[in-house]
Amino acid sequence: MVDKDEGAQPAAPQSSLTAESAHTPLPTGLMVGLALFLLAAIAGVYWWTHSQQHTSGAPQAPEHAQQGAGAMDPTKVEVMVQGLLERLKANPNDATGWMMLARTYGVVGRANEAVDAYAKAVALRADDAALLVDYADALAVKNQRSLDGEPIRLVQKALAIDGRNVKGLAIAGKYAFDHQDFAGAVQHWQKVLDYGTPESLFAKQIAPELAQARQRLGVAAPAVVPPAAVASSASVRGTVTLASSLRAAVAPEDTVFITARAVSGTRLPLAIVRKQVKDLPVAFVLDDSMAMSTEARLSAAGKINVTARISKSGNPMPQGGDLIGSSGPVDAGASGLVLEIRDTVKP
Repeated sequence: MVDKDEGAQPAAPQSSLTAESAHTPLPTGLMVGLALFLLAAIAGVYWWTHSQQHTSGAPQAPEHAQQGAGAMDPTKVEVMVQGLLERLKANPNDATGWMMLARTYGVVGRANEAVDAYAKAVALRADDAALLVDYADALAVKNQRSLDGEPIRLVQKALAIDGRNVKGLAIAGKYAFDHQDFAGAVQHWQKVLDYGTPESLFAKQIAPELAQARQRLGVAAPAVVPPAAVASSASVRGTVTLASSLRAAVAPEDTVFITARAVSGTRLPLAIVRKQVKDLPVAFVLDDSMAMSTEARLSAAGKINVTARISKSGNPMPQGGDLIGSSGPVDAGASGLVLEIRDTVKP
């Protein structure tokens, strides 16, 4: 049996995520709950991949995000949002709190509120490249999915701070492509492949557009590098299996959450993948492209713990009766992990 905190780690010291203000920090449980909800809902997928499917009408969250958001009761999400709002009234200088609020608003399709919350976060943390890119994304959604003007300026500012930000590179490539700058699109999107991992959602999403941009330029794609040659220390790879004694206790459609957390430091998830029991055994890759923020990345975590949890309710938060398996402490960059789901989360 294990407790409800996936991975059963020792109590962590206060992280930089809760030390940004002299006021009372936001409660860890609230932040972790919202982080799990967001990771399960969006998992690093960009708004613009669906821009051709939703070309008119009011801005809305991408279809996959809506499906992920539905895994948690909307009432529970609203309770968390209201709790965060109350905390932010007393602690208005918490940039991470505003960022989490903004991302939550974005997932549930409240574009105007998302932009307002991002503006407050950016005012407190103007040199955070990932935050600037997310703000640009939200502005574009609000502006009928247009990157012109302030959105692309924010992306350019972010890339000047961190030229390896894959979401910023992907959006910059999209902007270049839409403006017939196919050379610029290829340049940005190739960097997405160079700096990410071949299996990441980012790489898979830009691949068709990148091929089209190369075709417009009349240039061939570079030779494919074997995955072993591009493996990054900022990724964790392995396989999840289910103990044969538990197969009768689960249904094929039950949700499987594969989650990485730091052994010490921040309690926020570093990365998460969502599967179903019918997929087991399943290979997985967790990497920096799934990070919630620059403070919570696999590459900066040192020792991590990877868990695989089966949830009948599909709730991103662990609940009593869930089935779970854990890797124990491993290095960020570990491969060949085998996680067997064989324990039960305590009520």
